[in-house]
Amino acid sequence: MINIKKLIIACLVITPILALAKDYKGAEIYAPDSKAVTYGRFEMRMMAAKGSGTLSTFFLYKNGSEKGIYPWEEVDIEIKGKDNADVWQSNIITGMKGSQHSEELHGTGGFADKFHTFTIEWTPGKVVWKVDGVVTRTSEGGQTDLLTSPMSNRFNLWAATSVDWVGTFEPETLPIYQYVSWFSYDSYTPGAGPNGTDFTPAWRDEFNTFDTSRWAKANWTFKENRTDFDPKNVVVKDGMLILCMTTADKTGFKGTVPSDIDDPTAVSKE
Repeated sequence: MINIKKLIIACLVITPILALAKDYKGAEIYAPDSKAVTYGRFEMRMMAAKGSGTLSTFFLYKNGSEKGIYPWEEVDIEIKGKDNADVWQSNIITGMKGSQHSEELHGTGGFADKFHTFTIEWTPGKVVWKVDGVVTRTSEGGQTDLLTSPMSNRFNLWAATSVDWVGTFEPETLPIYQYVSWFSYDSYTPGAGPNGTDFTPAWRDEFNTFDTSRWAKANWTFKENRTDFDPKNVVVKDGMLILCMTTADKTGFKGTVPSDIDDPTAVSKE
């Protein structure tokens, strides 16, 4: 059974800056402004990294929110690496100061032990999160009404400085990896999707290559991040997107790519 803990907390004001030669390197990929979309279904098959102090994430983000010029807009999936990666957090962040409404959801087996399918369905005034097809949270009205701008897709693996939030960072656990087998986007088409649904399949990335028309690699950091985002820590291998967290002198992927034998939507990678 999933246990949900509701939280209403202030958002960390995260302002990207150029990489600062930190001792540890994380990874982020992001869609450019030209690929930002308003509403839709965002789905991914993912296995998180395991390690106290770390976060494996997917999020929707209005580019430039951190500048404070206009209201922040963001929707998150954040899997905490501590405690066997058994807890993930769903967030909505809006407003000039980044007001955040979060819920912590506890799984039953650890999100770093096998792949799970995570889904965000974003429609006007409503956001639904699912894990393996099961609705885990629905947010409707209120803060959700403020999510009206195009947002881009982003994945990242990083280490937060807030011990109270994510636990004590343990460098000896490095390297660690976040794996994404595939990502899909369905556009919002009310009542006009397959069988009268509200979503129409638009595209799916199987990560047979790194598609530079859809993704870019980050090369920045922020104060609350113990790592720099290093493009060398974004790897595509054997039909898998791999985000790496490493020491500064050992970037890249050195492990064996895991198989996702339980994927109910598997498409041949050959």
